[in-house]
Amino acid sequence: LSCIQKGGIDYKGAILSGINDELLTIDQLAARWKKSKAWIYSNHQRLGIPVLHIGQQLRFPFEGLLAWESKNTR
Repeated sequence: LSCIQKGGIDYKGAILSGINDELLTIDQLAARWKKSKAWIYSNHQRLGIPVLHIGQQLRFPFEGLLAWESKNTR
């Protein structure tokens, strides 16, 4: 997997072109947060993590995640 850097943070396998509509996969979000995919599946609704359901897959809008992280992390 390639690493691309945005804002000083590496994202394995992510293509982050600076466009506000980039979507992360569950694998990419799990790597970003150092959590298991099972944890994300179990907690995304309860925690209000921004998500798009595309078929049976979850995609996480990058800009929405940045906003969520700034409101919900210390």
